[in-house]
Amino acid sequence: MSKTTRAAERVGDGESVRDLGDAMGTLSGSMGDFSDELTSLQRAVTDLQDSTRRASEHQRAVSASLHRAADSLAGEPSADEQRASRVSDKSTAAKTSMVADD
Repeated sequence: MSKTTRAAERVGDGESVRDLGDAMGTLSGSMGDFSDELTSLQRAVTDLQDSTRRASEHQRAVSASLHRAADSLAGEPSADEQRASRVSDKSTAAKTSMVADD
């Protein structure tokens, strides 16, 4: 058997080689399409993460607002009012102390 015959048997006829080439071309195109789909999916996931983050921030803001409203309805000073009151109390105490020293 000649080298050419053995090589032809290993490779197959020209039609098989063309079929293989066509299949590889189709696979390459499909992989390109798949890559495009993955890119689109990644963008969608990123958009969803951003949307979820914003929703979480809004939820925290609403929760804080509801807590302030509940405190107000209960007649309790808000955290901001409590801080302002403590600062005012310290300032008044310092002034009283200075007057007493005179």
